[in-house]
Amino acid sequence: MGIIDPTSTNSFVAEHSGTTVNYAYWVPEKPGVTGDQQCTLMSRTYGWKRFDYYCFSWDPVVCEYEYE
Repeated sequence: MGIIDPTSTNSFVAEHSGTTVNYAYWVPEKPGVTGDQQCTLMSRTYGWKRFDYYCFSWDPVVCEYEYE
């Protein structure tokens, strides 16, 4: 979804620019505290909120769009 944690420290950034993401409409209690999930997904089950996930999963994607 264009938001990753490349350093495994729960410091998520926009993949295309490296800009820190301060808020990403997270599922409650996410992102997790272990730092082993470096990618993110959005869940229809949780009202399209975002959660951290392992990067090995292949799922449909949504392209990024900068909103001004």
